Amino acid sequence: MIQLRKDTDLAFFLLRHFLKQPKGFQTSAKSLSESLNLPYPTVSKILKVLNKNSVLESVQGSKGGYGLGAVYEEFSVGQLIEMIEGPIALTACTSSTEQNCVSQAFCGVHPHMELMNRVIRDALMALPLSYLVNKPQRYPKKQEVTAFWKQYFDEGNRV
Repeated sequence: MIQLRKDTDLAFFLLRHFLKQPKGFQTSAKSLSESLNLPYPTVSKILKVLNKNSVLESVQGSKGGYGLGAVYEEFSVGQLIEMIEGPIALTACTSSTEQNCVSQAFCGVHPHMELMNRVIRDALMALPLSYLVNKPQRYPKKQEVTAFWKQYFDEGNRV
């Protein structure tokens, strides 16, 4: 099962909360954790990561807090995942941080895993954060999905 960590899931939840607020909305980590009934240490940690990566901005002082960063719209769902979890990788050998796999020399699966990893990563990188507040209109039809992947591979997206 491909599964995001709980703190990544919570990052999506918190960011969606910010995206649904009026422009200029700011709140403290403490106030946010209390209003959403979430553990303060986890909320604080996630907000700091999002602030460090400019998805959120922080303002110091009594009227300060966290709010959406000026460039939050430039980020994708994939980038948010990588901010919290690190590189998107289906297996250790497809991670950019994993250089040596003892089985890589004779593994017949590695090239295929690289391709699957790239396809999934590219799809997540193409999905804008605004997706979190927009309800999907419909699921794509099988023919549309097939056409998308055919074009993807025809454009040279291969291992």
